[in-house]
Amino acid sequence: MNDTDRIGRIEDTSARDPLLHYLGASGDVGRYVEEMESAGQRQLVNSDRLPSDIDDRSRAGMLELGFVLGDPDPADPLFMPVTLPEGWSRQGSDHAMGSYIVDQNGRKRVSIFYKAAFYDRSAHAHLISVESAANELLWGDDKTLVVDEWTTVEAWTAAFTKIRDRELTEAEERDSYYPKGAAESRKRAAQCDEFLAQLGGAK
Repeated sequence: MNDTDRIGRIEDTSARDPLLHYLGASGDVGRYVEEMESAGQRQLVNSDRLPSDIDDRSRAGMLELGFVLGDPDPADPLFMPVTLPEGWSRQGSDHAMGSYIVDQNGRKRVSIFYKAAFYDRSAHAHLISVESAANELLWGDDKTLVVDEWTTVEAWTAAFTKIRDRELTEAEERDSYYPKGAAESRKRAAQCDEFLAQLGGAK
């Protein structure tokens, strides 16, 4: 862990001395960049920053949830200071460019992308929708359906209904040229119906 990690600041890798880039890349270029991106994730997770690039819908939703969003940092406009709602925290992921903000129940609520590579440094964040959470249930291993103030019965129902209808439409379109894909779409639609059945019992 370097000094930047310890003091909770995010290094602007694009401002690093070009000689250091030359020396770092003179051996294994891929490893040099990978280590830079992994360090960037650690620095971001251990900081009080979020990317300044947040879409209007997410920004409005975050303010409603209790986020305090600052102005872009003049020293590094890619990021801005942010105060999270009480009990919320930052969390890394198994991909160096991805991290999350989780709520007091440990649920992923904000998705963050940060590419720390000096030659293409960029970052953005967005609020995770209930539909995205529903897709994660469909594609992931954890099938636990949690009903709370965010993922209400009504919100889950709307999300799974929308996904099911889209999958059934895609299945019909794929029947003639991609039968395997059509079958996969119908399988996901059936999974949506299973979740919808659970939600009917949760009302």
